[in-house]
Amino acid sequence: EMTSVETALEKQKEEFGVKMTALRTRRSELEKKEQDLAESLRKFDRFIIENDKRKRRAVKKAAEETEQIKSKDVTLEQLKQELKQLQVLHGSQAKAIGSLQTYERFLHGALKLSPEYSNCHELISRYETLFLTNRDLMEIDKTNHAKMDKAKEGMTRFKEEHRVEMLNYNNQLAILQTNCPRRKPSLCTGRTSSTLCSPPQQSGRFCSAASKWPLPTCMRWLSAAVKSCTRAWQ
Repeated sequence: EMTSVETALEKQKEEFGVKMTALRTRRSELEKKEQDLAESLRKFDRFIIENDKRKRRAVKKAAEETEQIKSKDVTLEQLKQELKQLQVLHGSQAKAIGSLQTYERFLHGALKLSPEYSNCHELISRYETLFLTNRDLMEIDKTNHAKMDKAKEGMTRFKEEHRVEMLNYNNQLAILQTNCPRRKPSLCTGRTSSTLCSPPQQSGRFCSAASKWPLPTCMRWLSAAVKSCTRAWQ
């Protein structure tokens, strides 16, 4: 019985050893699986984090690209408008060039008739010089005309003043002739009473004759007559 009991115990020990070995093996496998699972979880977390970063970068890049697309759309519309304006400008310039070809043909014809000019630029430069000279001359002529008009106005005003002054002198002389005593003709600058001390009805002839004399002569003669008649009254 003891032998059978020992044999049974040995057998149980062996079975227990086998089970313990299996359990240790199983535990090692489980620990390895646990480590693998933890590593897988860490890798998955890193993947999630990297994926989130990539997602944010992708969203940011998509937003930037959207803004760029909008900006390029605006630029495209502006370029289209500029293209339309340039097309219109090109059309108008083409029409202008077509209308200016007549002048170009005229310039070439003028060059053929003017051998002293070698090209159109020299001819145009000569025209501009003549145009500016003509404008300056017209300004000078305008200034001269203004000066002449001013001088004419001054001459007209001087003649009118001279006429009025002669009328005043004639009136004064007529008054002096009226008041000059006939009994003292010798005091009237040595002239007879018929010239200086004549009656008022003769003053008309004096006015018509005196108006033909130079003004300085009339003034000297009238001054002498006034002095003589003044002495005669005294």
